[in-house]
Amino acid sequence: MAVAKTMVADAILSRITENIARGKASRETLGTKLAEMPPHEIAKLPRSVLMRIGSEGIATMARVAAGTDDVLPAARRVAVPMQSPDNSKGTPLPLWQLCSAAALLVIILTIVGGANERPLRWALVQTGYLTGQSAGLCARLDRWSDDCDYVVSGPGLSLKDVEVRLALDPSSLSTTNSYSQASVAIPIGTILHVNRSSRK
Repeated sequence: MAVAKTMVADAILSRITENIARGKASRETLGTKLAEMPPHEIAKLPRSVLMRIGSEGIATMARVAAGTDDVLPAARRVAVPMQSPDNSKGTPLPLWQLCSAAALLVIILTIVGGANERPLRWALVQTGYLTGQSAGLCARLDRWSDDCDYVVSGPGLSLKDVEVRLALDPSSLSTTNSYSQASVAIPIGTILHVNRSSRK
């Protein structure tokens, strides 16, 4: 059994060696024929023909064209290291770093968005795109409340408190009831209309 396997392996190896020698001889013959052709005829040949002759055939073409068939050595193959496009960018970040960066970005955007939400709404009201009521500027009383109605929902809110929260004088407010004293608590359910354009 071992003898039969050795014979088969030797037969395959001899056929491979024979085919390599035939291919080399064919490429040299093709290179010789191509070297005898004028350059404008070679230019008309399909690229596959030129690819088929390989480096040995090109060396043969050069030797025949130079008229020094035995002087020029056969071309030798040199491995040129190729860089893939991915290696030029570097290695990708690990998944935990990507997730950490994404979480940090979400936290920063949440903080910035929360801090700038009221000023952005106020700016939209000032440009005329929205009214103060539709922008929700009177959801709470602060310096961004403008052109809207605030409904008093908790006890103990006085005109003095409203003045401090809005950074306005009480003349900028109109209420459903009139209050003579700034320190008196405004009843729950009272509607305060905030209008900064009436400020003097």
